[in-house]
Amino acid sequence: MFFVISNILILIVLTFFFLKNKKFKKLFKFMLITWSILLALELTVFNFRFYQSQHYVEFEPEKMLLKEGMHENPDGTFSAISESMNAFEFTDIYKHLENIYVDLEVVNPKEEYLSIAIGYTDAANRRYSYTQKRLVKATKDKGEIIKLYLAGKSGRIKLYVNAPEDIKFKINKISFNKPYEFNVSLIRMSVLYLIIMLIYVFRPKSSLYKIKLSDKKAINYIKGAFIIQLALFSGIFTLNKYFLNEDFAKDSPQRNQYQMLTEALLDGQVYLKEQPSDILKELKNPYDRKARKAAMEENNSEYLWDVAYYKGKYYVYFGVMPVLTYYMPYYLITGSHIKTSSCIFITMFITLIGIFFLLRKITLKWFKNTSLGLFLLFTFMFINGCGIMSIMGRPDHYSLPIFMAIMFSVYGLICWLKASETNKLRYFALGSLFMACISACRPQLLVTSMFAIPIFWDYISKDMFKKHLKKIIAFVLPYIIIALLVMAYNYIRFGSPFDFGANYNLTTNDMTRRGFILFRIPLGIYYYLINPAQISLTFPFVGRSAVLTNYMGTTIYEKMCAGLIPTNFLLIFGLGIFKYRNDFKDKMPYRMAYIAVISALILIITDTEMAGILPRYVCDFGFLLYLSTFIVLLTRRERIEKSSFWHKIVLALIMFMFIYNLCFLFSDNAIMKSDVYFHFRNLFEFWV
Repeated sequence: MFFVISNILILIVLTFFFLKNKKFKKLFKFMLITWSILLALELTVFNFRFYQSQHYVEFEPEKMLLKEGMHENPDGTFSAISESMNAFEFTDIYKHLENIYVDLEVVNPKEEYLSIAIGYTDAANRRYSYTQKRLVKATKDKGEIIKLYLAGKSGRIKLYVNAPEDIKFKINKISFNKPYEFNVSLIRMSVLYLIIMLIYVFRPKSSLYKIKLSDKKAINYIKGAFIIQLALFSGIFTLNKYFLNEDFAKDSPQRNQYQMLTEALLDGQVYLKEQPSDILKELKNPYDRKARKAAMEENNSEYLWDVAYYKGKYYVYFGVMPVLTYYMPYYLITGSHIKTSSCIFITMFITLIGIFFLLRKITLKWFKNTSLGLFLLFTFMFINGCGIMSIMGRPDHYSLPIFMAIMFSVYGLICWLKASETNKLRYFALGSLFMACISACRPQLLVTSMFAIPIFWDYISKDMFKKHLKKIIAFVLPYIIIALLVMAYNYIRFGSPFDFGANYNLTTNDMTRRGFILFRIPLGIYYYLINPAQISLTFPFVGRSAVLTNYMGTTIYEKMCAGLIPTNFLLIFGLGIFKYRNDFKDKMPYRMAYIAVISALILIITDTEMAGILPRYVCDFGFLLYLSTFIVLLTRRERIEKSSFWHKIVLALIMFMFIYNLCFLFSDNAIMKSDVYFHFRNLFEFWV
């Protein structure tokens, strides 16, 4: 319902402005017309299957045979003998089939969906021909109509069900030629309405471009934009109910690492209370996944996945700052553990405030004549493209330290910019404190400390230690304090102040022998930045691509989304910052954009070499590339506003990025297991 909430907020905000100012009458009228058109589409186009099926006569097949791979259990349920080609056959039909209604229910709900395919004979096929596979919901009262495109009458139909061997399911109902139900979807209307309104609000002739960001009344619009963005992310946060479920970690105990670390630290130890099995301790190389797995299966033993194992103890290699910030205070106050998803939500709220504040400060400091419209458009691009949206769709313990590192980076930049303006020591110290805290979240993001170079460039001189000694102390001291604490924590755990423990991870490969291999670098750059978007007509209309390479060695990867550039071509401006040096009257924003790009490239190489190629690592550097792009686009703001053509191109690219990222959320396996996925699929594949 998040799109509904978002649109209600839009209506409230715009109605307020309409009542206060008559010039919003045109906008209010457009809103009403848009809703009317969408309602008309709901009553006609989106329900055309309802009208088309009014003459259908539903019937159930008289004969059902168990074919290859299918077994009937004594309790009336069915099990698949193999993971594919398990079929029920329906014979003696001899009718033209418009659709098949499938209502399957998994009895032991390890899975909530099943994959099916249809085999059929018809006037054009005497022998069986086959359809593509399709996911169907397999919970109670969740039947689905699947449209069939067959030639003439069909004599036989096979329903293939692909399911793990330990899954039992029952057939609630199978029928053919079932009429479709009439469905007016407020959610579908809201999604389309939101996209249309965004395009309308940011169109070249919008009145937002007549308001300067420096105007006092602009702050009210910014507050409204913040509320709408918060509502959008709040809705996305509820999509992936797998991570919101309090019991979801029971099947994957390692997802409670921060909760376990909290209890350990409060007991005065840095290793987890969970004791590794003797089998794990006796392994010659516990980091060899296949040897580890074989030993555990042979001895009916278990181990914690994806934790650091060192000298017979389990450790958490993720940064400790989330524990100190969220988990430990909550546990001390309530005696219970806070959910990781709740920590993600709080971090999102704080980070959104910081991003709006940071981008506004940058704009007013160096690009005072920027219109409110362009500021909001580019801010919308930054927030929804940099990777935060994907974190909100997957709020787990992997994302939290990355998100907190971004949060500290944003507030560190704000304080440093404030320090350069006011020369107040507290801003030097606070900015450095925020930046130093990154080392206890996501250490590689410490590279963002390089922003100090352009921000404090004017402080660098031959006698800077005489002129700015107090400022230097205020700047350096937080780094020293945090560094000493983090190094002490590392030394206690792993015997080295510089060892964060990531290499001792019990994961897919032996990271203690991962090494640094140059050939991995172009692979990471390609898939993080250049990999083309996978577009299809199958919901969610975008897909993940396998990492293909001739690299004959070990690397870690997951199926990837498109690279950042194909999903928002405007990043070319940010990456090409070097070309626009002469466009900057003040060189500080140029140097900031320059540092952002260099830092992003360093992070791409670091992540590729140290960890691998995974979708969530885009968040490490995505906000840096969007920051550079934000700054460069502001230097070209006058050209964009004066040229309706270029304005439309910029708007189209930003909207494509937004829609792509929304769709990509549904490609997550955890979401695909939920009712949300099937609900949205049925809404937006209405023609199937």
